[in-house]
Amino acid sequence: MIKSMRKLTKHIIWALIIAFALWGAGSMAIRSKEQKGPSFAGIIFNKKVSFKEYGVSYQACKNQAIMRYGSDLRQVIKYLDLEQAAWDRLILLNEIKKQKIKITNEEVVETIKNYPFFQKDGQFNKTLYNYLIKDIFKTTPQTFEAEIKDSLSILKLRGLILTKVSLTKEEVKNAYKKEFDKAEILYSLIKKNDFKSAVELSEDQLKNYYHKNLEEFRIPQQVNLEYAEFNYADFENKVVIGEKAITEYYHSHLKEFELEEGKTEYKPLKEVKDTIKRKLTSLETRKLTQQKTDEVSDEIFDNPDILDSLELKETGFFSGESTLPAFGWSPQLHDRAFSLETGEISDPISTPKGLYIIRLKEKKESYLPDFEEAGEKVKQSLIELKSWQLSEAAAGDYRLRIEQSLQKENIDFKEAAEGLSLEIKNSGLFTRTGYIPGIGKNSEFVKTAFGLKEGEISMPVKVTNGYAILWLIKYQPADEEKLTQEFDKYQSKVLAEKESLTFLLWFNELKRNAGLKSNLNIP
Repeated sequence: MIKSMRKLTKHIIWALIIAFALWGAGSMAIRSKEQKGPSFAGIIFNKKVSFKEYGVSYQACKNQAIMRYGSDLRQVIKYLDLEQAAWDRLILLNEIKKQKIKITNEEVVETIKNYPFFQKDGQFNKTLYNYLIKDIFKTTPQTFEAEIKDSLSILKLRGLILTKVSLTKEEVKNAYKKEFDKAEILYSLIKKNDFKSAVELSEDQLKNYYHKNLEEFRIPQQVNLEYAEFNYADFENKVVIGEKAITEYYHSHLKEFELEEGKTEYKPLKEVKDTIKRKLTSLETRKLTQQKTDEVSDEIFDNPDILDSLELKETGFFSGESTLPAFGWSPQLHDRAFSLETGEISDPISTPKGLYIIRLKEKKESYLPDFEEAGEKVKQSLIELKSWQLSEAAAGDYRLRIEQSLQKENIDFKEAAEGLSLEIKNSGLFTRTGYIPGIGKNSEFVKTAFGLKEGEISMPVKVTNGYAILWLIKYQPADEEKLTQEFDKYQSKVLAEKESLTFLLWFNELKRNAGLKSNLNIP
């Protein structure tokens, strides 16, 4: 039976296996923490949460991610934060218990029956269900169904929170205008860096600025780490991907290889074989790296001196504001580094390059340097401030002279600005949420642009690298006739956005009241 079920569901099962492989490390980290760390996972609403309770929530979030994304999980894995999701779930379940929200068994059954991966020929298949729960999800029907019941409770809670959310026609119209109104401007940018060479500072000015802004020059806490690295690249040559695995992946992910979206024509296997091999190699490499790192970590837990037998490297002192090229960008590693006590060893920590086990060698506490030590930083900081002030004053002067030229002479903004040797740029048409060439996304710039009348010159607007003077060429309002034609569809979109924001604000307040204190540092 099992052999036939595997054949029957090979596409679904392969997708789930891939997804589970991607998430394999998370639960191991939790078990490890249960052995080595504090006696409980954390605190919410002034109540301790056991590792077992947290683990159940973590597993439920993990299963939800796998069911939602399947084999596509590999594409979104880096954007998911299951550790925080597990805490969020516990906080929501506490509120559900408080509000006495109930879900019937019938609702759970109906939900499970509608999951496509539990169906054969469009119908729920109990044999398939039992097989996937036992051999793929590695759990029991009772546990899985309890997870589904909790998830349905969360959906019902969300529905209760959003009961009173509504939209007026004016709100829909304003949202449409915000998205589709367009403007085109000319602008001149007075860059603050052009004024740095003109800044002259005396010793008294520097000392005065230093004493008035002491905290600006505080040296943050710094740490020096020793670390053992387990790079993915070092394990890649140990991976062998066979033809069978490549073929199975190809047939299980045909949609990835469509010649044209929605068509049933696909790139031939021989054309994409190398791409598939690279994907599978990467997946297996990460799995081997994780296994080796966990083995070493367990040995170190039993005998910390083993770490000294490894090939250790040292970071040198760095602050939490620094990015270390050796590790790549890893917020988890930075956070863990500054939470360790001197001599303490971490669990394995994931980074884009591989996994690391770190030990805190030395720590320097934050301190205020004297003027002599901070001298160069004081100088650069004051030069930066003065250059902003000079560029603002220059922009105000240029704006006044341009306005005078427009009033006295029969010329336009471009001619007036170029007469002052200013460079002029054209933004092209852009929306309130769009990107402006040379400026980027700047809310004050956009607000000013859409507040101008055609032919009107703006006051100087502060942007990332200086001050801009704007001149509106054209304002193109949103097509209200088109809005009328698709009003219901657009209203649904805006309502969904308002509901999401409403729930987010409500939940952020609930989380604040929960007062979460986590004892976890999960890679």
